[in-house]
Amino acid sequence: MGLDRSGALARVAVLAASLATGCSSPPEETPPPCADGEHLVGSACVPDVFDQAVIPPRRSASDVDKAADGTLYLRGELLLFLHDDTLSVADATALVGRYGGHVLGAVPFGAMVLAKFDGVTGEAALEMKRAALAADPAVALAVRNALFPPTALSGGMRPANDFENLAAGQSYADFYSEAPSTLPADFRWPFDRIGATAAWSAIYDANVPLTPVVIAVVDGFVEHAGVFDSLGFANAYDFRLLAAYTGDTFNPKHGTSAAAIIGAPNDGTGTSGLVAGVSRPGGGSCVPYDLAPMAVSAKWDTGAGVTNDAIFFSFIRAVKDGARVVNVSMGVDFSKIEAERAAMARSIRLVCARAKSVLFVISAGNDGIDAARIWPASAARADEPTKPPPNIISVAAVGKDDHQAVWSVAPPSASNFDAGLTGAVTLAAPGSDVVSQLPSGSLTLFLGTSAAAPMVAGSAALLFAINPQLTGSGARDVLLAGASYSAVFPGGIPKAPRLDIAKSVGVALDQVSDNFGKGTCRQDAPPPNVCRVLLDPNTGDRFNHGILFDYDIHIAGTSGMVAVKATGHLRLWEACGPAATVGGGYDVSFDGTQMSGTLGGARCKTFGIDGSSTCPMADFDFAPGATYSLTTVGQPECTVRCPADPMDTFGVDNPVTSGKLTVTFSSDCRSLKGSWQASAGCGYDVTFTGTFNNVQ
Repeated sequence: MGLDRSGALARVAVLAASLATGCSSPPEETPPPCADGEHLVGSACVPDVFDQAVIPPRRSASDVDKAADGTLYLRGELLLFLHDDTLSVADATALVGRYGGHVLGAVPFGAMVLAKFDGVTGEAALEMKRAALAADPAVALAVRNALFPPTALSGGMRPANDFENLAAGQSYADFYSEAPSTLPADFRWPFDRIGATAAWSAIYDANVPLTPVVIAVVDGFVEHAGVFDSLGFANAYDFRLLAAYTGDTFNPKHGTSAAAIIGAPNDGTGTSGLVAGVSRPGGGSCVPYDLAPMAVSAKWDTGAGVTNDAIFFSFIRAVKDGARVVNVSMGVDFSKIEAERAAMARSIRLVCARAKSVLFVISAGNDGIDAARIWPASAARADEPTKPPPNIISVAAVGKDDHQAVWSVAPPSASNFDAGLTGAVTLAAPGSDVVSQLPSGSLTLFLGTSAAAPMVAGSAALLFAINPQLTGSGARDVLLAGASYSAVFPGGIPKAPRLDIAKSVGVALDQVSDNFGKGTCRQDAPPPNVCRVLLDPNTGDRFNHGILFDYDIHIAGTSGMVAVKATGHLRLWEACGPAATVGGGYDVSFDGTQMSGTLGGARCKTFGIDGSSTCPMADFDFAPGATYSLTTVGQPECTVRCPADPMDTFGVDNPVTSGKLTVTFSSDCRSLKGSWQASAGCGYDVTFTGTFNNVQ
């Protein structure tokens, strides 16, 4: 099944249009009331049905039994996948009760029940219960609550953030051995490849209100102390079995490293994660965020693994607590137990379909095989009876050449991919040598689809912060609309989309352009008598999808009080200068489209105040073909100056008298004049329209 970027672009355009026409409230306001059957948690509308889910209590490692084939499973527990996803918890309780058990956990709208049979010990006794329930007409599949093996885990400007302050040659620790080494010269490549710095700067420059966002991290244990001290972890939850984990070093390293790519704080130490990279003057991050680690994987003295039910209930817990993004950096090959994989994928789809405001990001796995065989990534497959909702993304990994990431040949380790074109992979992202941090706080280079998925999750969190009106599917569409179709995987499949967060951020900023300059991120005061101007390109190539420019307005001589308006496509976000000491106050606003395509060529636009007159005058040096309108307010006669080159004829509309005059520049470019008397009083509006020549 091919990936349709045109569809994503179309859906983005529809969303942008709805925002522009007022169908959605602007993000800087209080989030709108949720729909019927939903309630607001943070910035997420959580379906009331999630309150019906029963999350099981933590069990102990002493409850683990071993089957004859060596499989570990929880004593007396069965996972039941039902045909009907409309049954209630009471219905599930009655069903399990008929067989002598009780409900330990349930997601009725996900058609999944965790049943417990007290006193049932041993593999044979539990198998009898399983067989009886499997024969029940209400049950599609009954399986033991087994444990995944731990190896299933996939291996003047804005101030610089912690990541940008790192330098080649700086010390880091090897992820596995923790042996010291030094960062290579190209250590920035994963973040450069996705345009992270450009995305952070675009958000900073636009200065839109940024909404708090919670990102759930379903993984091994994420250590709070050492890396994330400044975060609250308010909604963290531990699904691991109760046991002593003193010998478990891999899972905390894995969980912490994945979480750090998403959201290591910009606190002056280590690196900074993607969501924290919009650095604030004076330190910290402009994006308010928190992580909600959901610990599911562990190793203890007698065993290791992830219980089958933990993934389901971590999703439920994350949604109930208001997460907008759920990152899952884990997976296991279920090709030998296809019926179980298909049943679990169906239940995950049913759960995700209910959580429309959430984006679920799942790593595709590191086996070098078809991701359609991997749990839980195969929930993204579109070739099964229960179709995936559009708020699931399965993430593959690419290396420096944008080809399938290959980490070792013996034993084989490479990114999984969408071999059968079933949609099992949605997006690719860099997954080799991604800068992150270990629980000790040391820098490390992380690899695997476990590193690629957090790059997508952290990027998605930025989109939700910019535009909280996005749904999970809306965020997915924006990611795909900005993606570069450059990723190459085996089998001659078409080039897959690779994350480009710079372009996706540009799309998201286009959606909230009415809010430029209304945020609190950019607090650096301009120099005296200088106003900062942000041009919001709205035609052509949008400067690579929203890479924005800074321009300065210099107020010449003694500054008047400038009331700067944000009209049309040119956003002026700061008034400057003291109260006027010469002449009177005045308003200046521009409305037009800047057509220059040079990223580094910002020039000054100068507005002078004539000390002997109360009338504003302006010099322009806009780019060729740029069309602007200048509105002057409050004086009966004004003179508009142009640069030294002759300019074109202009039409002048006087809305007060409804007359139309033609005014021509003389050769010295100083005699464009017009005098109009207002019908009442001395105030009137005059609009000049035309095309300015380029003046260097």
